[in-house]
Amino acid sequence: MGRNVLPPSLLIAREEALLKDFLRALRKEDRLVLKRLLAGVRAHSQAIGLSDVEPFEAILLAMLLEIQKEVEALKEALEGAKKHP
Repeated sequence: MGRNVLPPSLLIAREEALLKDFLRALRKEDRLVLKRLLAGVRAHSQAIGLSDVEPFEAILLAMLLEIQKEVEALKEALEGAKKHP
């Protein structure tokens, strides 16, 4: 028989549930940052579901992708501010 494959949304929810104690142990401001990172992961749920790596690894890659997009947007904003003071 073939393997059962969870839908990406359930994979993400399962991994978030595993982080419950970790989240609880964080300081409030760090907890809020991690929750925002996890929220950004949902935009990549299809890629996570199709990935052959472990779900948590795919989630970390999705987080890194979101962070990099934010860094690049900030760089562009800074460059734009330098050109038009």
